[in-house]
Amino acid sequence: MGEDENGVAPKQVLYPTSIRITETEKEWIDAARGDLSISDYFRSLVQVAYSVSPDMRKRRRREPVKNQAELAHALALLGQSRLFSNLAQATEHLNKGTWFPDMDTEALIRQELEEMRKLRHHLLAALGKETTP
Repeated sequence: MGEDENGVAPKQVLYPTSIRITETEKEWIDAARGDLSISDYFRSLVQVAYSVSPDMRKRRRREPVKNQAELAHALALLGQSRLFSNLAQATEHLNKGTWFPDMDTEALIRQELEEMRKLRHHLLAALGKETTP
């Protein structure tokens, strides 16, 4: 970064980041970081990783959507579906032992499974991935 006409470097913008870790992971970090603050420890890890693999950013970049129409179709299917809500309710009742599916229910579950397969097909097509119908 350059300096202004008075020879003062501009302030660097810092972005706060938080992560969730288990108690065991916290103990590992505390043991590994020694006298460093957690922020300094993580910065050093990032710097080491980047120096080992300078193209790290390229590999982690998200792939763009290949087919917007397929993505729109998949999202429309998802919006019309009560799939996840129904699945959560069915799982809850099965776990409680308050629901015993019959043949009609099995047919409905198979129908929902087919809808999930269609959704998967459209999402993979939107991302330009190989799919089987």
